[in-house]
Amino acid sequence: MCLIYDDMVDTAGSMVNAREALLQQGAKDEMYLCATHPIFSGPAIERLSGAGFKEVIVSDSMPISKEKQFKGLKQVSIAP
Repeated sequence: MCLIYDDMVDTAGSMVNAREALLQQGAKDEMYLCATHPIFSGPAIERLSGAGFKEVIVSDSMPISKEKQFKGLKQVSIAP
């Protein structure tokens, strides 16, 4: 299992490329993506939906509209 973490996901290009690089180096297919700020602009939703992450976990530091929600997305609270 691999966990990729970043402070923000904007277009998700770096995250998808990181996943592919790990697979090429022999990582198992079960990968999780975690990020603090789900900006999700441009092609991000399409990329993340098709990338094959087991789960994409983000904080609620930014609202995520219904149009930007997808299977495997989990938003967690940053409140105490």
